[in-house]
Amino acid sequence: MNQRREQAGAIGALAAVAVLLLSWLLGVNGIIAFTLAFAAIVIGSAITSGTYVFKRLAALIPTLFLVTIFVFFLQTQRVSSQDVAIRVLGPGATPEAVEQFIDRNDLAEPFFSRYLDWVSGALVGDLGTSFINNTSVTDQVAQALPISLQLMLYSQLIAIAVSVPAGVYAAYRANQRADGVISTSALGLLSVPNFVLALFLVYVLGPGWLDVLPATRYTYWGEDVWGHIKQMIMPSLALGLGLSAAYMRLLRADMVVTLQESFITTAKAKGVSPRKVLWSHALRPSLFTLLTVFAVNSAGLIGGALIVEIIFIIPGMGNLIGTAIVGFDFLVLQGAVVVLAVGFVLLNFLVDLLYTALDPRIRNVRS
Repeated sequence: MNQRREQAGAIGALAAVAVLLLSWLLGVNGIIAFTLAFAAIVIGSAITSGTYVFKRLAALIPTLFLVTIFVFFLQTQRVSSQDVAIRVLGPGATPEAVEQFIDRNDLAEPFFSRYLDWVSGALVGDLGTSFINNTSVTDQVAQALPISLQLMLYSQLIAIAVSVPAGVYAAYRANQRADGVISTSALGLLSVPNFVLALFLVYVLGPGWLDVLPATRYTYWGEDVWGHIKQMIMPSLALGLGLSAAYMRLLRADMVVTLQESFITTAKAKGVSPRKVLWSHALRPSLFTLLTVFAVNSAGLIGGALIVEIIFIIPGMGNLIGTAIVGFDFLVLQGAVVVLAVGFVLLNFLVDLLYTALDPRIRNVRS
């Protein structure tokens, strides 16, 4: 019975991944897919450690409230209603037209009244209508978010695929020549900004030299699968290689410590093969720091994606935010930022739940 409870968290995580992949391939609404994946992880973790999960859920609601009100406060306090009206109507707008615009859009209402109207709409998927182009903010975010999520997913897959084998091998060969080569290469990648690496890749793999990959024009998955993959290779590498270097160094440091633990010595004394010691015994307890950084970087990737999406002309959230900033599209900027902020909080919440699924020691302490 206890073993089944311990497996429930891992099963929930696998179910969440399966739901996200199937929804992506089948074109299911992203909000519905995320809700189902979120529920799968929460249910699996609740079966494993119900008390801890319920405590975390209770803390999640005020956290989300503080995040949304903070974003709304920064946006509304930074720009006055007069500035918004003049930006939309033009510098030649009459005082009467400005007042009419403010009244029509309830910009003169008290702060909390405006916040409650906005957040009540956001809860049902209505982030407002852009003052600049008169289009739904929700529709713009819904079009841009899946594209950015694709780029972030590809980047993280590349980072994990490179960092885990390299980090494990570097720890196994600690302080030897192979470790030095891997660590030096990782340090070099860490020192190169994303946009510099992106420009380098464009020059080498794009029209500048080899001309084997397209540098611009985003291709949707449903239009041309191979064309989509080819177009996303360079931006994914530009974001993923730097992450892989950071992940590798963290994993190597943790595994070096783990390989000195008593249970590793016991496993070796029992005749367990070095490969099984590394991948079955040492890797799992060494993943916690990597998992935390993985969650933080998943949300923080949008900072690098902002420039990378512009370089490769990818119509994702980075491009949407950049366009909103340049065009002073306040509601679009506010909606996009709050979606990313809430996603950041939820992602870290899910990672916290995954800790309990990975290690019974943490589960017992926290429950």
